Amino acid sequence: MSHPPRVRHLAAGQRTIPPMNTRAFLFLGLVACSGGDDKSEPTSTGHTGAIPLHSTPTTDTEPTGACGPPIDYDLTLTGLVQGASGEPGADTTLEVEDRGWTPGLILGTAATDAYGAFTMTLTDVTSVEDCWGTLLNYVLIGERDAFGGPEAGELGINTPLYNAIQDGTLVAELGALPFTLEEVK
Repeated sequence: MSHPPRVRHLAAGQRTIPPMNTRAFLFLGLVACSGGDDKSEPTSTGHTGAIPLHSTPTTDTEPTGACGPPIDYDLTLTGLVQGASGEPGADTTLEVEDRGWTPGLILGTAATDAYGAFTMTLTDVTSVEDCWGTLLNYVLIGERDAFGGPEAGELGINTPLYNAIQDGTLVAELGALPFTLEEVK
C-alpha cells in the first residue's frame, strides 16, 4: 500500500526542495567525507595546501632512531631483600653492576638491615636516550651467608633507574615485591 506524498502549501515565490530518501542521504555523506583524490596534507589552519603541518625544514643529518647523547646521573636505589626461605634478607651484601655501557663497573654497594631493607647511592649511572633497552644493562647483585647456607641472586634494574631519571626524583624504588635470593648449591 502506497501513501500519497505529503503536500505543503507554499506561499507565492517559495520553492520546495524534493525530499531525500535515506540511501541518497547516506551516499551523499559518504562521498562528502571520503576525502577525494587530494594528496596534499593539512596545514596549521586545517586546510589542504602545499605546506604539510609536519614538514619543518631541518639541518639535522642524524638518522632517525639513533641514540641520544650519554648523560651520567647520581641516583638513590631503595628496596627490600628476602631470603630463600621467605624471611627478611638481613645482612645481605649488595652491589649494582653495569653490564652494558661499561661492563664490570660497580656503581654502588650497600648492606641490608635486620629487616632486609637497603638504601644505596649509585654514581655515574649512564642514561642514553632511546637506547635503554639495547645498550644499557644494570644488575643488582646480592649475597649473604644464611643459616641454611649461602644465598645469592641477581635482578635487572633498568626500569626503576629509567623511571627515576624520567620523573626527575632520581630515587629508584624496587617496588612492593622484594628482591628474593636463592640458595647457592
